[in-house]
Amino acid sequence: MNILYCCSPPLLDYSAEQINDLKKHVNLNVIVWVSLHAPNHTIFKLKEHAALNGIYTFEEIKDKIENVQLLEEYFKGCSSVHFVFFPPKIGVNILNITLALLKLVKHIKPEIVHFDDISGRMLAFLLVLKNRNIVLNVHDPVAHSGEKKLGYFVMRKIIFRKIAAFATFSHYSRKLFKKVFLPIVPVADLRLVPYNSYETLGTKKIIEINKSPNEKVLLFFGRISPYKGIDDLLHVFSKIIQNYPESKLVIAGKGNYCYKIPEELVGSSSLIRINRYIEESEIKSLFEQADVLICPYKDATQSGVLMTAAAFKTPVIVSNVGALPEYIKDGGIGYVYDLNDDNGLQNCLISFLTESESMEKRVISNNNLAVSRNSRLLVNLYAQLLSR
Repeated sequence: MNILYCCSPPLLDYSAEQINDLKKHVNLNVIVWVSLHAPNHTIFKLKEHAALNGIYTFEEIKDKIENVQLLEEYFKGCSSVHFVFFPPKIGVNILNITLALLKLVKHIKPEIVHFDDISGRMLAFLLVLKNRNIVLNVHDPVAHSGEKKLGYFVMRKIIFRKIAAFATFSHYSRKLFKKVFLPIVPVADLRLVPYNSYETLGTKKIIEINKSPNEKVLLFFGRISPYKGIDDLLHVFSKIIQNYPESKLVIAGKGNYCYKIPEELVGSSSLIRINRYIEESEIKSLFEQADVLICPYKDATQSGVLMTAAAFKTPVIVSNVGALPEYIKDGGIGYVYDLNDDNGLQNCLISFLTESESMEKRVISNNNLAVSRNSRLLVNLYAQLLSR
């Protein structure tokens, strides 16, 4: 099977792991879509002053990419790898690049075109693509609370008419997607996989944290947003800190949402706020100093942050929303609390702080079973489309 896999830097931590396994089973061609408005995400980073515009082979731009050895390992064995760079401003350039992409696709002659997501800059290409066998990953069937955008929903409605099959990343997501969009085409049930690439991205120290041997570091990590329950976490932590003075809460991530800090924590050294973008080279340091990752989400589909924790064998505590419990169940380990229980998170944190020895074993599995399972499902899905 000749497959074209289209992805972009924001989701490359997942896509790279899937590409690395899928290339063993199909003739895999890869296109990475990069917006120069904000090119650097997850495991992809351009060197400063890299002047790029248009389509390049991976070989042509190796000297422009940081951590190129990591990407070489993931892309080795693929039939072809191209990067397409879009200028920051949308204009006639989108048309020119789209025409060049169509010419490239004509040369590759893929039987299946698989998109890991759709951005605005991919839209024109997808709408004029003549290939009928298009697969699309849907990471979030609906927008999270506080992030609902009517335009994005309408765009999806238009795009979805061209899709021959979809893929979601949990039983919960698959069920929700079917309920909202009523697809009449196949929907594969994939899983996110541990982001093992993060282990190789460097060990730049997080200067805001200086953990002593007797301290317990509770970590919230990720984009700051209303649906993630940071206010609830702060409220609970302010109640338990008196009995557990050796614990610290770290909130690491950037966002526009302004959460409220309880009076008890104002000026307290027990609360460490790292309100900035966490560099990829700092992630290893952050998770190695954390004793547990906490995801007190009010709603969720699944979470890439859990896959980062899996890579570093960091224990996790999650609310019972969306597919979060599903991922704990799949790994066989982890703490899940009931979001509707007013004392659920508090009891869970106290259990961790008093039973931390047993908690060390409660980490999400970081073996390769999920990615190989994904590849098997995808190959079967591709074959099903080609047999129509």
